[in-house]
Amino acid sequence: MSTDRISPGAARHLALQAFAGGGMPADLAELAVQALVRANHEALESHALARAPLNVAQQRAGKVVIGARPRPPALPPTLPRAPMRSRFRQRFMLA
Repeated sequence: MSTDRISPGAARHLALQAFAGGGMPADLAELAVQALVRANHEALESHALARAPLNVAQQRAGKVVIGARPRPPALPPTLPRAPMRSRFRQRFMLA
């Protein structure tokens, strides 16, 4: 294992190239690298740039769907708010 150091920009560039080489679309690769860089800045080494080779290996092994574009489910409508002069307010809050 090498102990050579590279700049953050160079590490980011290498990770982008690795993800793209694994077949990940460029926009998704950018998001993935941003997440890994942020983990580095927050000292979350288990989810940082050092994880990129494992992520690429999982891509190549077909363990992840590299082009997936998740869509969050629609949120349910919000509950109506109680009027300000509700019994709760009269009972438990100061006037």
